[in-house]
Amino acid sequence: MKHVSIWWRPVLRPSCRFHAFCVVVAVVLFLRGEWASGDEPRPSATVAVVTVVKTSVVKTGESAGEVRGRVIVEAQDGGLLLEDAAHRIHTLTKRDVVEQVSTQQPFQYLSDDDLAAQLLRIAGANFSIRQTEHFTICSDASDVYTSFCGKLLEKVLVEYLEFFEEAEFVVKAPDFRLPVVIFRDSLAFQEHARQQHPETDFSTVPGYYSIRDNQMFIAGLSGDREFRSNGELIRELRKHPRQVETIVHESIHQLTFNTGVMVRYADNSMWLSEGLAVYFEQASGRGATFWNRPGEPSGVHLPGLKATIDVRSGLGLPLADLIASDQPFLSANQLADAYGESWALTHFLITSHRKGFDQLLQKVSHQQPLHAVTAENRLKNFAEATNLSAEEAESGLIRHVSRLRLR
Repeated sequence: MKHVSIWWRPVLRPSCRFHAFCVVVAVVLFLRGEWASGDEPRPSATVAVVTVVKTSVVKTGESAGEVRGRVIVEAQDGGLLLEDAAHRIHTLTKRDVVEQVSTQQPFQYLSDDDLAAQLLRIAGANFSIRQTEHFTICSDASDVYTSFCGKLLEKVLVEYLEFFEEAEFVVKAPDFRLPVVIFRDSLAFQEHARQQHPETDFSTVPGYYSIRDNQMFIAGLSGDREFRSNGELIRELRKHPRQVETIVHESIHQLTFNTGVMVRYADNSMWLSEGLAVYFEQASGRGATFWNRPGEPSGVHLPGLKATIDVRSGLGLPLADLIASDQPFLSANQLADAYGESWALTHFLITSHRKGFDQLLQKVSHQQPLHAVTAENRLKNFAEATNLSAEEAESGLIRHVSRLRLR
């Protein structure tokens, strides 16, 4: 990789006791390549105004020419992190920038209707818009499946906000409708995903959230056009519960980055981001949305964790390594342990050390885009927030996992 790194959940083999699917989580720079000049990037300190940047290169999915938006970060060497009116973040190196002009025009995001119109222009003629209270859904799937996804997303948002009602910091519903694109044809979904992230395998992916675009993308189910009722759809989803769990998982990613819990393009610890998403995702198999609430023991991760602890009398991956670095998520040998332990640590902290967990999220919510956090500071922040060392947390986690049972 050069100056763009992609965080994603790779396809895992059955031997890892995972269902095979992958999730693109983020596109992050973190001072690599063009940004690794030794100078700290600095957030824009001025009142947000529209900045017009003329560019010289064609990026993936973009045209050379002009980009308009607010400057989030300006590197000492002239590179820019710029957010446009549709909430998309553009990463521009010094070589990309031909001319930069700040106007006196106040920066404003697109209205919900204008964002919906833009989604339609990009998606194509077969798509239509369905707006729920908090989501703008651009879909060419059936009314039954689109309606189901809208109800599920709203249900997740309600539970998410309720989860944070007693938190140490304020979390509010987004002040605009979050964009979601649903593809009836999984092949069309995969083609779109490959265009966005050509280095990632999407052959078995039912959905993902793009930090760059701030959009969630969902694939339809086989035979979608034949569903005549929600009951028929639910019966099909019983064969594919990971479809629902993936939607919930990616919805949590979108919500954390739009409610002040995490900052896009900041150095967010992957164990915390993924652990919270997995904490929410477990499908109940009941009700109109097939999902009821967060916190159910993970059917994907709990059996593997228990087996590892029984065989090794401990965790497969030292918790200090998981907290200090994202490297375990980039290693095929450690990936299964990384996801399982991230979920378990999150579940343990929420269950037994909720105040400390909230304080840890509060620290994360104040991080700045493109500012790397050292391994030492990650461990320090964890210990200060939870009053637990990594070793103490590991002992507590093992005891916690031994008591959990699948429903």
